[in-house]
Amino acid sequence: LKLLVLPLIILMMVVLPSRVDEIGFIGKRAIPLYLFTSTCAAIQGTCWAWIIQPGNIGKQPTLEERTLSDDDVTELDAFLNIFYNAVPNNIVMAMADLTILGVIVFFLGIGILLRKPNVKEEERNTVLNFSRAILRCCMMAVVWIIWFTPIGMASLVCIKIASTENLESLLAALGFYILTVLIGHSIHVFGFYPLTFFATTRGNGWRWFTKIYEAPLLAFATSSSAATLPRSLQVADKAGVRKSVYQFILPLGAAINM
Repeated sequence: LKLLVLPLIILMMVVLPSRVDEIGFIGKRAIPLYLFTSTCAAIQGTCWAWIIQPGNIGKQPTLEERTLSDDDVTELDAFLNIFYNAVPNNIVMAMADLTILGVIVFFLGIGILLRKPNVKEEERNTVLNFSRAILRCCMMAVVWIIWFTPIGMASLVCIKIASTENLESLLAALGFYILTVLIGHSIHVFGFYPLTFFATTRGNGWRWFTKIYEAPLLAFATSSSAATLPRSLQVADKAGVRKSVYQFILPLGAAINM
């Protein structure tokens, strides 16, 4: 799945401006919503960790004394790093490192510039038609790869289990941590999100979840926004979401690990 992430993002960002008259209209609603849900998730996770305190249960590993070095990242550095990633020094290195935010900004800019009068219509149509054709091929490849996803996930789980020396003690130490994660995710997915969905759309969030449940389950299993992106695109299309919306919102969410 990660193999298709980069071409999907590049092609969607090039094609998107030709389908959306005003990207800012979507962004002004999406970014505050992302910030709101991320903040609520962080607060809820902190509360559950404080209540259950999974770190105080089970055998604790011996930790060596650690001193701060000059290379430690401060909060300001972490915040400024968002802007550094948005404008990479080398777009080829950004693509190689899968710096999604920088890739989105660069190729979205290309797509916007293609709409300018300075670009001949024949040249514009050539680039857009080529991008649409490759994008359609990538989406077909996603459908084929999804069939092998259960085998891949089962293989990853088996490798982790087989490579663990003392599985019983590890599960005992991590049991309450897993419980904390399950409680936090369950309340956030089945409580917070449906309420937010109802508050913004007046729709039934639980009914909507039955249409898109495949993407959250894959995200929970892989813990990777990038690996889940191809499946999320497929699920959004099946659920009836407009292409002009999900082809911008989902890659942006993957860029900030949503």
